[in-house]
Amino acid sequence: MLSRSVDYIVSPFDAQEVLWRVETHLSLHRLRASLESAIHEHATKQAVTCEQFERALRETLTLARITGRKHAEEKLRERESELRQVLDLAPQHIAVMGPEESRLFANQASLDYYGLTLEGWRECDLDKFLHPDDIGRMASVAHHTELSNVSAEVRLLRKDGTYRWLLVHRNALLDGRGDLLRWYVAATDIEDRKQAEERLQTENVALREEIDKASMFEEVVGNSPPLQTVLSRVAKVAPTETTVLVTGETGTGKELVARAIHRRSQRSQRAFVSMNCAGVPRDLISSELFGHEKGAFTGATQRRLGRFELADGGTIFLDEIGELPPDTQSRVLESLAGARVRASRSAMTDHSQFIIDRSNQNRWMVTFSNPPINIFVPTTIVELGTLMTQLEADPSVKVVVFQSANPEFFSAHLDVAKAAERPEALGLWRDFVLRLSSAPVVSIAKIRGRTRGIGNEFVLACDMRFASRQSAVFGQPEIGVGLVPGGGALEWLPRLVGRSRALEIVLSGDDFDADIAERYGWVNRTLDDDDLDSFVDTLVGRLASFDCETLAAAKAQLNRFGTPTATELQSSNGLFFPLLALPSAQARRAKIRNIGYGVRSDFELNFGRYLPTFGPADDDDANKNHANVVGL
Repeated sequence: MLSRSVDYIVSPFDAQEVLWRVETHLSLHRLRASLESAIHEHATKQAVTCEQFERALRETLTLARITGRKHAEEKLRERESELRQVLDLAPQHIAVMGPEESRLFANQASLDYYGLTLEGWRECDLDKFLHPDDIGRMASVAHHTELSNVSAEVRLLRKDGTYRWLLVHRNALLDGRGDLLRWYVAATDIEDRKQAEERLQTENVALREEIDKASMFEEVVGNSPPLQTVLSRVAKVAPTETTVLVTGETGTGKELVARAIHRRSQRSQRAFVSMNCAGVPRDLISSELFGHEKGAFTGATQRRLGRFELADGGTIFLDEIGELPPDTQSRVLESLAGARVRASRSAMTDHSQFIIDRSNQNRWMVTFSNPPINIFVPTTIVELGTLMTQLEADPSVKVVVFQSANPEFFSAHLDVAKAAERPEALGLWRDFVLRLSSAPVVSIAKIRGRTRGIGNEFVLACDMRFASRQSAVFGQPEIGVGLVPGGGALEWLPRLVGRSRALEIVLSGDDFDADIAERYGWVNRTLDDDDLDSFVDTLVGRLASFDCETLAAAKAQLNRFGTPTATELQSSNGLFFPLLALPSAQARRAKIRNIGYGVRSDFELNFGRYLPTFGPADDDDANKNHANVVGL
């Protein structure tokens, strides 16, 4: 009997299960021996055989075993429920995955962060929540040779469209033979810690720049009457929160006086930041004062905080301020008067696809950058909504200009596969289009490169469009892949170019060059590429010179005759997903998967030329590719 029990012990049963099995077999053995002895002694008095007793006993034991197992299963389910409640109450993100990375469980904190149900979490593409710059870091965790205590700091997209830093730990559960049973992943929010580290780094930057100077300006030495008068004024002005003008010839100690003011002020524990305005090239003064983002200009290899941001809470000393360009002087005066200081090219967040240049008063320059070819994804639409909220909250902005960081692609098209995972994105897009077209600010699209699909619908929603004669290309290719435009093209184009030309554009799915777009009224005008920037800058400057109220009133009156309604936009929007599900449409899109889709390729450069080569999709192809959904 014991030898049979050993067979169970080497199997991966729970200890209680093993003990129960051993005790059951021992009891059976003892009962059988007792029965055989009793039956042998009283065989003449009994009407049943030993085999019958044993069969009845086995049936009783089997019933007991089933009952005991059900009881154990109920206890196990109770323990699982209690454990799930404990995990759901934990503030950390907790996930359990199988050996092959199959997703088994995520606690409530994790599901709430992403805005998903458990089933949605199991089926969605989690890579879309990972910050593009952290993909490599997360991949190293997933493929690490160690099975326990592997960690990385990454940024994950929250349901409100913002990224937050999390510390991710990954551990493996092995059985007695060393085989992998489960992966356990836990993530802790460290956004506050990261922000604190950034603030500390900011202060350290200012300290490092000033440490070499500090020793020579520790105190002012002298007792002449003029110097005592200066020190008396320093003592009076230092405790106040005011801007101080220090005058004097070069070499007379203006910075020394500024440091004395700083040391005697309530800001003395914060940074003292100085800058010689005459020693900075004119082209870089704005970024030096107000900061710049990575890629803002040639040589800007990383994000840099401006002097004003470095001096936040402390003191800034601007030497030779008269050497600043007039437009920069006006912005400095605004900052000194208490206006909010912003980087010359500030993204909405570190990861944003839209970089906002606020360096000129009353105007924004917004640059779209989503390499490699500026494809629209759901996060693009979410960020545009955030940008629109910022724009609406700043009544000083009169004009906003949208341009692309990629000279070949203003915007390639929408990634339909990712949009299908977040169907609410199209509703957000409709809201953005309506908000942009009705906002009091004047919106201008400065177009270089290909502008197709939702990219074209974006520029159509802008108030004005100016295009490069050499590089701009326009198109609505949806018809060629089994769809219809669902983001506003069907509403804007007839108003701009007329019904017949709108039918040509939409039904042909072809590419149209800038000259044809201008002739059709698709854009305001085309210009040589070398003249495009200067023309738009001149127009923007002219518009910014007028009153906000006048610009807004005139635009509102004109909108009565030229903008689509929410109901009209929803009508086209509602066609999108039903057509997306058609097998024939999915078969058409399947044909573009391996010919350079989504990257810089001849296909993406000449999308319209390729569409007729796909031909009609037959039923076999449609059925075969029913599950293949790729983007447009």
